[in-house]
Amino acid sequence: MGLSLNKMNIAFFGAGKWGKNYIPILESLGANIRIGNRNNWRDILQDNWATHVIIATPPENHIEIALVALKKNLPIMVEKPIALTSQEVLNLMEYESNTPVLVNYIHLFSPAFSHMSQMLKNEKIVEINSAGCNLGPFRNYSSLFDYAPHDLSMGMYLAGDLNFDKFCCHAKDENGGTNYNIKAYYGDIKHNIFIGNGSKEKKRYLEVICESNNKYVYDDLSINKLVVNKEPVEISKTKPLENSIGYFLEFISTGKVKPIWDLKFSLDITKYLEMISI
Repeated sequence: MGLSLNKMNIAFFGAGKWGKNYIPILESLGANIRIGNRNNWRDILQDNWATHVIIATPPENHIEIALVALKKNLPIMVEKPIALTSQEVLNLMEYESNTPVLVNYIHLFSPAFSHMSQMLKNEKIVEINSAGCNLGPFRNYSSLFDYAPHDLSMGMYLAGDLNFDKFCCHAKDENGGTNYNIKAYYGDIKHNIFIGNGSKEKKRYLEVICESNNKYVYDDLSINKLVVNKEPVEISKTKPLENSIGYFLEFISTGKVKPIWDLKFSLDITKYLEMISI
């Protein structure tokens, strides 16, 4: 029998600019929450109060917190990037066992992206074009690791079993940040990616061109978040973060299903980021 929401004790770490968005959603679900940070997380995890852990701290703390949680067999939801090196992900995988770990690639939980991916099951994808950029944020790690996990997770998900097998990349310092033009290939599918924190224009979209000449556009910043051949498609209005939290709490934590995107998926993304950054 799965846990009822009012019996879920969430140890939540990292209620910063983005992480704070979790709190009202968790409270609306009736979960019990203890909020901590990268300085006091050990104190919160030292007893047996927590039944679940959500990690939204800076990525340099992710693996350290997650390792302690996994050793206590606590299901984990963690923000991307899961880590800044593939070795850290491998260290975590040693303790994963049957305890669920969900990395929150937020766009995979967007109703618009989910609807598009269903429509694309009957299509042959030829090319993907995506962009994720803004002026900032400026962090103590590369904008490649900050932005590119979104694009790679969407591209890899759409490509299915096709491997990321070659790429080329050009980086340019602009406006106090760094922008990247990346050409990645999943088998015969080309993925053109523009990401970075040195762009004066904010963008977050993914375009899919098919052999049938149909064109699908997911634009997270647009009122019409999904457009097919220039025609808007009606989609659910639920927020991606609500969907990802709901998936974690109601399904993964009950043990009924494994995470859709397991740690191998995140390991591959981290390895690709390391390859691109060389």
